[in-house]
Amino acid sequence: MVSLDNLNGTSWVLTEMNGEAVESATAEITLVFKDGDIGGSSGCNTYRSSVAAKAGDAPQTIALTPPIVTRMMCPEPVMTLENNFLPRLGAVIQWGYMAGDLALLYQLDDEVGTLIFAPQPASE
Repeated sequence: MVSLDNLNGTSWVLTEMNGEAVESATAEITLVFKDGDIGGSSGCNTYRSSVAAKAGDAPQTIALTPPIVTRMMCPEPVMTLENNFLPRLGAVIQWGYMAGDLALLYQLDDEVGTLIFAPQPASE
């Protein structure tokens, strides 16, 4: 059975947010799982959050703490991308794999959507 532990040590790059492609030329948003935490680049700033499986709920249901984020300002459209990403990341409720990519399902107020991440290539 796939568990949250399978994600430990993995790195990902955001490719799609709520059905719309994210252009890496604008800014690269990354996600790294390590020892019960997630972190990465939110386009301009770096963020960190704790992640845990929710016991007794549906498989692959998770809870994240609100992301802690550095406070740099960046030019548009990078700030808009980051300001769209961070609230959705904080609202993630479930994860899974989809054709080799990582899919994070979120519920933000009345909006339900998905963040899709591709595996991040290893640095040389």
